[in-house]
Amino acid sequence: MQESFQLDALQTEQELRRRLVDLAESSSFLSDQHLMAVCRKLWSGSESDGGLVGQLWIEGIFPARSSGKTVGDLAAMGVVSEALVAQLANSGSFPVERPLYAHQAESIVASVPAAGARPGIVVTAGTGAGKTEAFLLPLLNDLYRGALPRKTGTKAIILYPMNALVNDQVERLYRWLKGQKKITLFHLTSETPENPKRADEIGYPQFEACRIRTREEARTTPPDILVTNYSMLEYMLCRPQDAPFFSPELRTFVLDEAHLYSGTLAAEISLLLKRVFLRCGRKAEEILTLATSATLGEGVREFAASVFSKDAACIVHIDGTVDRHGFPEPSPASSPSAVTRGELASVACKSFTTATGLAQAPEVVEELARVVSGLVSSEVVARCTTIPEPATFLFKTLSHSPQVQKMEQVLFSARSRGVISLDDLAAEVLEEASPDSRSAVVALLQLCARAREELHSYPLIPHKVHVLARASGTLSACVNRSCSADPELRLPGGGRLVADVKMVCPDCGSRMLTLARCANCGEWLLAGIYSSKGEWYQALIN
Repeated sequence: MQESFQLDALQTEQELRRRLVDLAESSSFLSDQHLMAVCRKLWSGSESDGGLVGQLWIEGIFPARSSGKTVGDLAAMGVVSEALVAQLANSGSFPVERPLYAHQAESIVASVPAAGARPGIVVTAGTGAGKTEAFLLPLLNDLYRGALPRKTGTKAIILYPMNALVNDQVERLYRWLKGQKKITLFHLTSETPENPKRADEIGYPQFEACRIRTREEARTTPPDILVTNYSMLEYMLCRPQDAPFFSPELRTFVLDEAHLYSGTLAAEISLLLKRVFLRCGRKAEEILTLATSATLGEGVREFAASVFSKDAACIVHIDGTVDRHGFPEPSPASSPSAVTRGELASVACKSFTTATGLAQAPEVVEELARVVSGLVSSEVVARCTTIPEPATFLFKTLSHSPQVQKMEQVLFSARSRGVISLDDLAAEVLEEASPDSRSAVVALLQLCARAREELHSYPLIPHKVHVLARASGTLSACVNRSCSADPELRLPGGGRLVADVKMVCPDCGSRMLTLARCANCGEWLLAGIYSSKGEWYQALIN
């Protein structure tokens, strides 16, 4: 499969808008074609005018600081089990030769058993910073370092707030454990079949020996690792048939996405953990507890101590700091200009990577040299044209671009609020917020996303694009025939039509009523409530 030239954010936004408008028209059809056209115009418009799709938001994704050590290095130091390193290498699902992020390595080191109470570890790191590995590696390392032969009983519980997160992460853990029988895994949600017969009936997949398939089998031979959600864990504590899952073998408890547990729910989770520990005949200080979050703020230690029922002195807070890319001296073009989407068309479907590394394509480098000529000096471009890899060429040249450096600075500064609108980004980078500047910023982001030094390294400016969409709602219509509204946005025989709940017309100040329709024939009418004071009010219906 050939790599595409990144997602075209503007084109995707337009296509999403078109499809949602089509859906709204089909579900809220009107027999009056003029009125239907007015509705389509409103739904297709800006967010402030009732459009179904909002503006684009950009989030900079900055890599975490590297520890410089691999799991093999930690094994040589006696921290990580050699057997675990061998298993990760054999499964091929975790790159054992890649250096761990600093917070991942610190979490592993902090989890290694020592004299006294076992710690409660809280890892806070940004999106895409490898928080899952920060608890999976310590968990597995603890199991592999444990005494053999294997004793029956669940040794680790991973708790998630919702099934969607469970399903995603359990597949990762399963890939890590494939090809061995020492450590077993069981995934229990409402979708897990009761027995093999039921599993076959519903087409539930078969698994390797390391992953238990059904509840009946898991109760007979409890897994080493149980992955579930807090609602199911509540049920399990109440059901006698699930008693085999709770034993003194419990060693580790993981709470992922801990920021979702707040207020009353946090108190409930704390009590749930106490019940689990009590049921297993274990004390909180005997259990290694791990929590991860992207957004936990102040009071992390106190929060973790409360949830895990541990002394605050036993809580280890590991904060994943980011490692920004260092830029060279800027070298602006003699005649600076923005990149247009049209200029990217020639390289849009060209692959910059292969299965084993960066693609070599000197002819694509020549095309890119023309594209970036308005972003960096001709000297920088000439110096880099001998680089055969388009991805590396972009990385080396764009690093000198003042626009790219400014964009990185703006996105980094926006981290405190998470995202920045495309309009604001264009205004700060290109000092203009117009359709052309927005398109130019998207093109620049696309170039930076493909610019990288190595296949598995971060791009020059890694980022995410967010877009918000909503369903069509109540339409309000002005009853003033002499309304001053734009004729293209008026109700036939009336005034302004607004895709929102409005009591007063924004153009003429007259009364507005709800636009209603017959679901069978599509005929429209105005609906309202006549008060005892002799005034009309909207009836909030579609």
